[in-house]
Amino acid sequence: MTLETRTLVTSMINGYFIDPDGAKESTVIQALRTADNQEDFIEICKGIERQGSWYAIPTLMALFKVNESGPFKVAISNALEGIRSRLIWDKAFVERLFDFDFWKISWRAGHERLLSFITIILNISNNAENESLANNILIQCEVDISPYTTFGEMKVAFPNWNFEKDLKEVIDTAFQETSFSELVREMRLPESLETQFKNTVVGMKCDYLITLLKLGAQHKDIHIAMSMAQCLNYK
Repeated sequence: MTLETRTLVTSMINGYFIDPDGAKESTVIQALRTADNQEDFIEICKGIERQGSWYAIPTLMALFKVNESGPFKVAISNALEGIRSRLIWDKAFVERLFDFDFWKISWRAGHERLLSFITIILNISNNAENESLANNILIQCEVDISPYTTFGEMKVAFPNWNFEKDLKEVIDTAFQETSFSELVREMRLPESLETQFKNTVVGMKCDYLITLLKLGAQHKDIHIAMSMAQCLNYK
């Protein structure tokens, strides 16, 4: 654990953690994804248990699924319960946040666009030829790829699949959204709460999948690419 992270975690445990824009908590959550020893992992969980927000939920949920060790699971469970105790929203909605299925990316677009989505993740994570990772993405998402069973079978079934076209769409959409966001800021127009919530949940679902895939060390780049690529799921 870096000195910066330890300082932040200590402030959380001792109850004087101040984080108006969420940047400090993001540092702590990232440290949790990449913690390489039990002592650091449990200490970070204690900090989140004391003062973590709902932004930590998908990462904690994913870590609970991928960790077999009892002490890790106990620390994660305690952190989740600490967060739950501070949420004052609608009870039914709060319960949904602690359901693994809530955080799955639900794929509704076609198979070819799904191939492009997965290929973007593989490329940005330097796993272009890793079909095992591709199949794991399929497993971790809510998606129906029948009659196919693997990423490889899907690629064979769609010989005219045009990855370059889909990638261009992702890049164009990202530029459009960036330009629109800049215009909104310049005109000082308030973004609707619904839009803010939808964008936040999209990003948090990316956190969940990245953590499940054990790609936390590359979180920043993959998160950006994955969030951008989800435009392929909406058309």
